[in-house]
Amino acid sequence: MDSTKINGQIDFGSIPAALQDRDQWVLWKTFSLDGQATRMPLSVYNEMASSTDPKTWASFENAVTTYDPSEHSGIGFMFTLSDPFCCINLVGCRDPETGTIADWASKEVLRFKSYTEISPSETGLRIFLTAGISLPQGRTSELRVPEIVAETPKIEIFTADRYFPVTGCVYKQYRNIENRESEVLAFLKDHWPLAPQVDATEHAAAKQPVSVRDSSFAGIDASELAAYATQNPDWLVDELFTIDEPLLVGARSKGCKTLQLTDLAVAIASGTPWMGVFNVTKRRKVLLITGEANYRRIAKHIEKACKVRGIKFADLKGFLRVEAIKFPCLPSKKDQAAIRADVTEHGIEVVIVDPLYRGLAGVDAARLSEMGSAIKAFQAACAPACMILSHHVVKSAARQFGEPPTLEDMTGAGIAESCGQWWLVGRNQKYAWDWKHDLCVQFGGREGQGGGRRILFDEHAWTFQVEPWGEYTEQAKEELERQREDARREAEERKQRAARVQILRAVRNIKTSQSKNQICDSCGAVQSDFRVVFPQLVQEMTLVIRPYRDALNRLQATGYILNEYAAEYDRKTADGV
Repeated sequence: MDSTKINGQIDFGSIPAALQDRDQWVLWKTFSLDGQATRMPLSVYNEMASSTDPKTWASFENAVTTYDPSEHSGIGFMFTLSDPFCCINLVGCRDPETGTIADWASKEVLRFKSYTEISPSETGLRIFLTAGISLPQGRTSELRVPEIVAETPKIEIFTADRYFPVTGCVYKQYRNIENRESEVLAFLKDHWPLAPQVDATEHAAAKQPVSVRDSSFAGIDASELAAYATQNPDWLVDELFTIDEPLLVGARSKGCKTLQLTDLAVAIASGTPWMGVFNVTKRRKVLLITGEANYRRIAKHIEKACKVRGIKFADLKGFLRVEAIKFPCLPSKKDQAAIRADVTEHGIEVVIVDPLYRGLAGVDAARLSEMGSAIKAFQAACAPACMILSHHVVKSAARQFGEPPTLEDMTGAGIAESCGQWWLVGRNQKYAWDWKHDLCVQFGGREGQGGGRRILFDEHAWTFQVEPWGEYTEQAKEELERQREDARREAEERKQRAARVQILRAVRNIKTSQSKNQICDSCGAVQSDFRVVFPQLVQEMTLVIRPYRDALNRLQATGYILNEYAAEYDRKTADGV
């Protein structure tokens, strides 16, 4: 099938048997991320699939039978080091309206003469072949050729650690996967002449049958553990955070997590104490990715953090990078590759992602497997840099005062399980919009570190006063209890004032005596509040006691009427009216 429009069709029968025979199939779905379509691989259980986790793959038959056009965008094939396959991706080479193929792409199709299909976007072609080479990271190159669609022409080659959607929409007569080792070597030389050339024997093992035991989880012998037992942690901040565990910075509403992370970034990049108190062990290169401020705002924060340290922006050159426009999608393979390249290119040792939720597009936050997989995959992409994530608490815990949140208060599944250390921030009292913050913190980690602190942060002056939490706790508890008692009393008073208004409104236009129950039923006040307020009205003689007639017209002794109507009521009663 090489007709002009494929309209999302999948021709399962035309997919080569060599691919169908492999249990390397996934589903995929298109999600929108910042206005751009992102193709997310899914397992047949609708969980996020990974190119490094075979447990998330399935057989061709299983993928096809699970595929639901109303729920999925298509099926895809995972390329691995243990298979002989290679994919040449020709991007922006096909006009979907006319079916016209760019000349540069036609030459590549003719070069390989192997199975070729139309991509799901209908603007590209993919060539599947076998070759005895290994390119774990693949290669990509933009082409300086005329565009025939609104997409930058690009050419890519991948042999492993990547999935591609498969349509089965065959281009021309190329229906079979062929071995094109020599052609691939020539192709690499043509497009990447300066890159290290690939040895054709490098991936020879891929031509052999795949061993059932191609990985091991046997670990190391216990006798080798002695060396680890004597190792000291590599502290990022002394006795607080290590360099080799992901760090979670969580906070309640107005917990100043972004400001604390900004100061932490400057502290690490300059090798100066965090908050002026906590020792940074050595200067390291930091990448701060923030979705909470633009460049102007983050620059003002960094300027303050520098000023209190007696340094300038120039002193951070080469040690602090800031990204305040683009934000990575954690489960995106493209963004993982980008952050991996950034860490390598700039020698980044610490990556700060603030806030986490901005990077979770398309992820079901309630599913531990999805959240955990996304965070772990991005952590692996950041390695060997330390990853620091900021996150918020659930709404029910957002505005509590007097104690820091717990890991259980973090919103979404898998957050606490994915991070080996934490710094959790609450407020001791409501923010008064005066640039001053009274914060409470609990911290901990897998190295046994832990404790609590009270932090008085003056945002305007950018000064931190840090106190042990124990010295403040009792006083804070007493104050908090007093505030809660005042709040409870005020709430009761508000309810009683409302009940008073309701009772008086109910008797305002009734110029005859009524029973207590009649007044209670007609006013609509809560009974508990009525029982408190009604005696008060009687005691202060706003209401006075007068006989009344019940439903059977019997005279009863104790009824109630507004004092201002009592004289008239007495006169009418005396006159027999």
